Amino acid sequence: MAALQRAQLPMHANTAAERQQEFLFSLLALTKDASERVALLKQMGTFSFRRSQTKRDRQRRLRVAVADLDEGILSDQVTELMAICRPEPRSFLDALLQRPAEAARVVARRLNESGPGALTINLHDLDVLTAEQRQTFIRVGAVACLEADAIGLLGGIGEYLRPITGEHGLSALQLLLTREVVEVLLVDAGNLDAAAAHVIATTFEHCLGGNALDMAVESFFAEWESNHAERRTDAIDEDEDPMDAWQDCLVEHDELRPEACVQRSTKEQQQILKEMFGDEWTEEEDAQIVEASATAACEVVALP
Repeated sequence: MAALQRAQLPMHANTAAERQQEFLFSLLALTKDASERVALLKQMGTFSFRRSQTKRDRQRRLRVAVADLDEGILSDQVTELMAICRPEPRSFLDALLQRPAEAARVVARRLNESGPGALTINLHDLDVLTAEQRQTFIRVGAVACLEADAIGLLGGIGEYLRPITGEHGLSALQLLLTREVVEVLLVDAGNLDAAAAHVIATTFEHCLGGNALDMAVESFFAEWESNHAERRTDAIDEDEDPMDAWQDCLVEHDELRPEACVQRSTKEQQQILKEMFGDEWTEEEDAQIVEASATAACEVVALP
């Protein structure tokens, strides 16, 4: 943060236009629809339109600004959004977009707080969670959460992220902790809900390091799942009868569907196979079915 305050830290998004684009990216990625985006933007600032514009014109401009990525041109969306939605003056978002060194000073002050308000870090091990809880963490890619005067981290994520350094010199762990500190100070201020705070904090993180943290977290979960699967394999008792592991897969005769036990005529077999394979079923294969049926019939007749 000290380097950013002195403008000595190269950011992924160095210009105001690039930071505005990262803000829009975060807003679109972390919300499900246009109505949710508008609700969050109302918390972060105010909408401003010309008096001469009709209600329909205002709605059209707003739809363009908050449309899904595949529905519009990103540069047009950024321009439109910044033209009609202005962050609250002197807010953290305003500083981030226009004066990042000032935003860094706010983060540094929160980090340096001591006493009852000092932040602590709590670790939560994935291995002690239930299978359903683990899948929830993995599905949403969550490695951190806010707790009372604390940041909750998945156990092992710090050691994994610390050596991963992006192109701008910050480690993935530094990016993660910076994002969480920004969320804490925004939520503590009381002007934003958790969702709005998360959008702004993610914007700050992406402005610093691009998608470096996202890629590192994805790799962490992929490696954790791989190692967990290996441990389950290693835990199998080597003295266990291999057939025991297959008992749940065995199907008794009584469990078969009735139609599975029906004896089919040669003609019915041919029809079923033709329906299954269509044009791939050849006359040669058809002849083989007839020959096999004839052979089986001869063997039955030959029985003593």
